[in-house]
Amino acid sequence: MKIGNFTCNYRPLLSGPTTSIDAFSEEFRKLGHEVYIFAPWHPDQEDDGYVFRYPSIPAFVSPRFRLPITFSPRVDGIAREIRLDLIHAHHPWLLGPHGADLAKKLGIPLVFTHHSIYENFYHYVPLPKSVVRWCSIQRSISFANKSDLVIVPTRSVYELVMARGVRAKVEILPTGLDLSRFQDLNPQAVRDRYGISGDKKLVLYLGRMSREKGVDFILRSFHYLLTRRKDVLLMLTGDLENREIPDLIDELDIGRYVILTGGVSYDEIQHYYAAANVFAFASYGETQGLVLVEAMGAGTPVVAVDAIGVRDLVQSGSNGFLAPRDATVFNERIEAILDNQELHQRLSQGGLKTSQLYSIDHLAKRMLELYGELIEERKAADGAPGCNTLV
Repeated sequence: MKIGNFTCNYRPLLSGPTTSIDAFSEEFRKLGHEVYIFAPWHPDQEDDGYVFRYPSIPAFVSPRFRLPITFSPRVDGIAREIRLDLIHAHHPWLLGPHGADLAKKLGIPLVFTHHSIYENFYHYVPLPKSVVRWCSIQRSISFANKSDLVIVPTRSVYELVMARGVRAKVEILPTGLDLSRFQDLNPQAVRDRYGISGDKKLVLYLGRMSREKGVDFILRSFHYLLTRRKDVLLMLTGDLENREIPDLIDELDIGRYVILTGGVSYDEIQHYYAAANVFAFASYGETQGLVLVEAMGAGTPVVAVDAIGVRDLVQSGSNGFLAPRDATVFNERIEAILDNQELHQRLSQGGLKTSQLYSIDHLAKRMLELYGELIEERKAADGAPGCNTLV
């Protein structure tokens, strides 16, 4: 099977779509399939022969993020020459619709993964919030209804898109993890790198530092936590997209207790999770929140603000705690884990058990089954022989 992924967000930027594409692609290739990735060109990335880049320009709100220019006869020609069996789009705009147009011209199925709660990105567009939210919702639903199959990672997102009017076929299939990466953890190396002594407790947030992730709430909550104790540090791991986070740290005067690591290699992140006593998460909404599964895979208890997608993963008292967007309650949950080793151990074991449900091997095989069904349906409708769908 020849699979083409069309994405507006790919390496060197780490994100949910990037992680999902890489995880599935690696597993598909192990099973004998060809996987190609079509993404915006980025000056900081060297690619192998399976990645093809459209021309791009830097985004105004975040220069490291690139906006693809979808007119490229050269790249489109490569997509045709490959003779793709299926196109998988990962965004409802730019390269997503462009991939959909190619799928239509090539007469092959289109799959769309609904990776994000898109209206939460309103602050990136210099238009009224209500307008951007409405347009984001309408665009994602319209694009979903043009797809042969829509993938959503959680039950909450399934219910959301169905309520909003998606009539295409929808399957719940989360992004999986290669759990073998979480077997030989070296938390002490991370603590040594940043000079964190053994008597210090460490709260970690790892991910994008954008507004919709609620990092400002984590910082303000941590400021309040410091009024109660000084044996705790906060580590923020990820690329800084603007000056908002450093400026807020200065405003709260907590710089001595906050470690900004910048972006780290995906090959190292499991050690960062393992180095922490608690993983803090305050996103305003997720389709899955893969970082939560990664934290659990490293045995680190999670404290997360209750939101769509998050509540599908975090079971309070079992693998972590959910909390309202209230600093007092959020810190109470964190302190309970920091101060009770028995509770920490119980939540850690619960998280490890949860992470086993997200093993990439069986999730990838299920995705291939769905791909194969679509391809065979299309071939049957066209009166052509089916392709070889190795699984």
